[in-house]
Formats: sequence, structure tokens, C-alpha cells
Amino acid sequence: MKYFLAIDENVMRRKEKIKPINLGKINKALDKDNNLRALCSFTTTFKNKRELCVFLQKQGLISTREMDCDLLLYSYEDDKIFNAVAYRADAKYLDFRQLEEIIYKNRDNKGFLSALIRHYANYKYLSREIYTIKSYLAEPYLDYKLYDVIRSFVDKLCFRQINSKRIFKFDNLYNLGMLVSKLLLFDNRDKNVTMPKNETPTGYKPLADSPGSFHLEELEERLNKKQEGQTRLF
Repeated sequence: MKYFLAIDENVMRRKEKIKPINLGKINKALDKDNNLRALCSFTTTFKNKRELCVFLQKQGLISTREMDCDLLLYSYEDDKIFNAVAYRADAKYLDFRQLEEIIYKNRDNKGFLSALIRHYANYKYLSREIYTIKSYLAEPYLDYKLYDVIRSFVDKLCFRQINSKRIFKFDNLYNLGMLVSKLLLFDNRDKNVTMPKNETPTGYKPLADSPGSFHLEELEERLNKKQEGQTRLF
């Protein structure tokens, strides 16, 4: 499946108002099939939407007027729209190990855990994990079981067993990671936590036509390490 970073020129998400950005001019890996990981690796290089838009405008990929429009990720193949674009602060939510730790460290936040399992309530293959998390919410002393349950929850979402082969589903990791990011951000706002002030955009040098220019090799190595000899037992 092929994804595009796109400009949303209309808040109603009408397809005719969604304009793809030709990132293939920057790096060919961004314009290939199954490119969601590559797009996320690229966008997490930038601190925020403003910094990314400044870079895209300097590359001649968007106009000055379009810098004020929303950005989103879009796939023509199944009409799938991801409203959230991952930026630098979101990178940790797209890493298995860090995401498991983040969810576990927020285990005492009942609102967060409840919202998380509600979102996946209809995923039958997660029913055991959801049931155990519900039990933890009712009886927190069962904490010693929770970390393994969270690992199983993330693992089942992000991998599929097909003909004895584990298939990585990055779109599922993306959905989960960005959901966790959003839930924790809203929770912090509700608690009136002071958010860090935006830093001055650092600018961005044009990428060489090489996946290594924006961490694709690092992502591949990370995934390979996770997969090698990592048949988890729960």
C-alpha cells in the first residue's frame, strides 16, 4: 500500500480537497509502495508542522499559502486517512520497546488505560489482553502480570502469523503509537501541565537520495533486532 503526505485544503476531509505532496523529489524511498515507515521516519526528523512546512516550501513542494493548511497521511488504495502526522516528539511512540514502557509507566492512569482498551474493544484477538487490563483497573494489585500483558497487546497488534512467518504491520504500530501520544497529550492538558515552548526551527538540509539519510537503516536494524530470536512467551 502506498501512502502520501498530503495537504488538506478543506477541514471536511473531502477527497478532492486533499493534495498529495510529491516527496519523491526529495527521496525515492518516500514515493514507493509500503512507504508508511519511510514517511514517518522522514516527518519525525522535524519538531513540528511549522518546521516541516518551512522545509517543504523551500524545496518548492508547497506554496506559501499552503503552509497554513493541515497536513495528513493518505492512501488512495483503501481511502484511508491518518489525521495525525508524527513529529520528533512522537518518534518514541513508534518504537516497540519504548511504547511498551510508556504504556506500562502510565498504568496508574485509569482514564488512559480505559480509553486505550475501549478503542480496541472489537479486536477479538486482543480479548484476553483487554480482559486482563480491565481486571487490573478493578484490582491494581495484579500489577505483576501487567507488563507481560502489555507486551502481548503490542505484539499481537503489530505482527501477523502467516504461514509460520511473522509479518510486521507498521500501520498498526503507527495507529497505536499515535493514539497513545494523543491520549497522553490530552491528559497532560487536562492536568494543566506546562508544555515545552516551541523551539526556533532548526532548518533542514536537503536529503541525499539514500534511505540512510533519514534513519531508514536504523529502523530496519531496530526491527531486525526485535525479530531475531524474539519469539515471546506469555
